[in-house]
Amino acid sequence: MQVSSLDSEAEGVAIALGNEAIARGAEEAGVDVATAYPGTPSSEVLETLARHAKKFGFHVEWSTNEMVAFEVAYAAALAGKRAMTIAKHLGTYWMVDPLMVAVLTGVNAGFVIVSADDTHPYSSQNTGDTRYITRMARLPEVEPATVQEAKDATKWAFELSERLGLPVFVRLTHRLAHARTAITLSPISPRRGPGSFKKNDDRYVMVAANVRKRQPGFEELQKQILSVSESCPFNKVEGSNDAPVGVVACGGTYQFVREAVSKLPNPENIAIFKLAMTNPLPQGKLIEFMSNRKLVLVVEEVEPIVEVELRSLAQSSGINALILGRGTGTMPRYGEITTDSIIKGITKAFEVGAAKAVVSDPPAQISEQKLADVENRYPYLCAGCPHAASYLAIKRVIRKHGGVVAGDRGCYNQGVNPPLRALDTCVSMGASISMAVGFERAGVKGAIIAVIGDSTFFHAGIPALIDAVMDNAHITVAVLDNRWTAMTGHQPSPSTGINAMGEVSPSIMVEDVAKAVGVKKVITVDPLEDIKHSEAALEEAIAYPGPSVVVFRHECALQIERDARRKGIKLPLYEVDPEKCTGCRLCVLETGCPALIFDYSTRKVIINPDECTGCSLCAQDCPFDAIHLTERKR
Repeated sequence: MQVSSLDSEAEGVAIALGNEAIARGAEEAGVDVATAYPGTPSSEVLETLARHAKKFGFHVEWSTNEMVAFEVAYAAALAGKRAMTIAKHLGTYWMVDPLMVAVLTGVNAGFVIVSADDTHPYSSQNTGDTRYITRMARLPEVEPATVQEAKDATKWAFELSERLGLPVFVRLTHRLAHARTAITLSPISPRRGPGSFKKNDDRYVMVAANVRKRQPGFEELQKQILSVSESCPFNKVEGSNDAPVGVVACGGTYQFVREAVSKLPNPENIAIFKLAMTNPLPQGKLIEFMSNRKLVLVVEEVEPIVEVELRSLAQSSGINALILGRGTGTMPRYGEITTDSIIKGITKAFEVGAAKAVVSDPPAQISEQKLADVENRYPYLCAGCPHAASYLAIKRVIRKHGGVVAGDRGCYNQGVNPPLRALDTCVSMGASISMAVGFERAGVKGAIIAVIGDSTFFHAGIPALIDAVMDNAHITVAVLDNRWTAMTGHQPSPSTGINAMGEVSPSIMVEDVAKAVGVKKVITVDPLEDIKHSEAALEEAIAYPGPSVVVFRHECALQIERDARRKGIKLPLYEVDPEKCTGCRLCVLETGCPALIFDYSTRKVIINPDECTGCSLCAQDCPFDAIHLTERKR
């Protein structure tokens, strides 16, 4: 079998991640505008589109936040261009305000919203379930079960959106987003011509009187959406009609359900409903499925939403099946769904009350496979990361003055881990500055420092900084500017100077924005150039009687390494002089640099040359002048 490139314009077979398959589905559907803000596990969708945008002739952008991304794509869809916006679950929350208006105005071309939920979570501060949003908005939502289906369902969602004149959601979770397999490609659809916007105040100017006018039409659309749910091509039933047990597998859980059922000693007793259209539910098909069962187990991530809806549907339809799932504790109430958890859930379902009486031949207990013990380790900042130097300066100032360090979302939140332990809070995008204002207003003594990254500053920090200026809050905002959105894969931020498609764009400087909103004390330092200079800048900033900003600017170490490799440049290298090293470990314990290793046999520190980037922080920190530059051999 010949494998095609993912950007092939013709039919073929290609290897793709689930996220890449979604991008390909959008390209095959003729997407004209695609927008996003980076966020794991969704980032690869727009990254894939960005690589192909110039070849296929559509617009791609990393927007400053998810609400902006939504509104750009929404306007394109109003102007007759097929559009997509992509976010992780946290970013989907940001869209809700304009989303709830878009359901009433409708759209004039296909508009697909991709939400990737981090269900474990692996890289998020919560595991919120975006299916609540689709229910609140009363919009169609499809959850693909396989990588191939991710492509096909995305393409179908564009067609459905255009037919209904409404946004349509495609929801996936971490496992499917990052699963990789072969998919079948269809030809790329040609782009449409220039968009146009036909004015209609009654429809597009959503003052209260016009909202009331639009609501009856939206109610009528709900009937069409229900009909579509019943005919969704991605729903299917597997197994015997006579099987006493049914499992409703929602979206990506289907693959785990199939594997779990195949491992049970009596799989013929279990039928599976692969549920792809999760809002609204295909009520007729589900009633038919449940009416033949004595026991129904619902497998879904994250909340027991479908379980509760099925229990209501069964009750109103006179169905006596026992319906179990996360809400009843039969499936684990939190954490990622796995094959083992489903096997345990099915086994547990047979032990619940009446289930013993109504279902014969329960499955034998499956022996639990125990994984080998793996030593836990803390996540840490990379070797040469400028944030380590920034945190070291912040810690020394806080040690001297007391106070609070309010953190934010980004790779720099690894500064909470040992040995740095430099953060006191970490809540949500932009919250560091707002919370710093709150701490100051509450009368917290000492230095109050908000730590925020450059991309997060542009995403959500600016309104909070304006609030600090309006209140003349005595806080210091430390902006850790490494010039990239590093946490999610080094996408460009507004300060990088390039856009999503690699084109040169204006570099927007944090200092300029801070001054423009009224901050009078703004200082810029390179945290790795001189740690004492950074401390002095912080001292000056916290002494200022009002809001101040210190920009710690140094490019991400990983990007510096990549650039050096491309250019064939050898980075500086440091080594420890064993004669001068006292084994105090101050460099290890203060910087947390993973390139520093304490040799317990010699009681000396050594530097791993494969990790060292030559940032000089350890040399600056050593009180015995035991660390110095050396020649890098390779």
